[in-house]
Amino acid sequence: MKPLAIRLARGTFTIRLWPTLIALVMMAVMIGLGYWQIQRLHWKENLIAEMQERMQEPSIDLDLSSIAAEDMPNMEYRPARATGLLQNTHELFLTSISKKGEGGYHVLTPMQLDDGRMLLIDRGWVPYTGKDPATRDKSQFAKPVTISGILRLAHKSHWPQPDNKPEKGEWYRYDIEAMAQAAGAAALLPYVLEADDTPNPDRWPIGGQTRIDLPNDHFGYALTWFGLAFVLLVIYGVFSWQKPVKTATKDSAVKTEAVPESD
Repeated sequence: MKPLAIRLARGTFTIRLWPTLIALVMMAVMIGLGYWQIQRLHWKENLIAEMQERMQEPSIDLDLSSIAAEDMPNMEYRPARATGLLQNTHELFLTSISKKGEGGYHVLTPMQLDDGRMLLIDRGWVPYTGKDPATRDKSQFAKPVTISGILRLAHKSHWPQPDNKPEKGEWYRYDIEAMAQAAGAAALLPYVLEADDTPNPDRWPIGGQTRIDLPNDHFGYALTWFGLAFVLLVIYGVFSWQKPVKTATKDSAVKTEAVPESD
């Protein structure tokens, strides 16, 4: 197919088949990704609002409550409390970063409730040196204790989060079934109680690590995609536009002067 040349007063705009098709496809993809980020923006805003709303609801007493499976998705981020005996010899360590950006672990400890059920408690963050229980001996409660916090559910891993390696004792996300097996418990309740910021006697672990300030950069991503689509449009226009070529006239011709012949 021959290029289509559109002659205008100040130049010629030439439409070429393949460059035009490639530009249209790329712009369509970029604009589509921009609108997708706008949808993600609204989804994230609604999610954060829902989390904040749930955290203001009355606390659930897990000793007296049995949460039905169909109600579990609506229970995440609900305040809750539990009383029981911590199984300190079966601690697990979830590799994590504190709210201050420091590397370390979350201490996960099974708790035996009065009725015999086992609940996994995320007691909070410790530095790498806090993995040794001797560094937080006073926080290793030997008697029943009441812990308040926020209910969380286990979720699938996501990129770039690595997979758990139970055989090596390396944990990067909650996995109730695998953690029950690693902790020597017949079964754990299908949720985790993340302890609030009530101080522990040895300072460690530091509770209150539940994150609700989720990153929400989707508006910036949307602007980036829309901006790239606009830049591509400009490049295509520059590529297709050609200014008229000026031709020489009599007035602009180079004048020559006759040189007299020498004798």
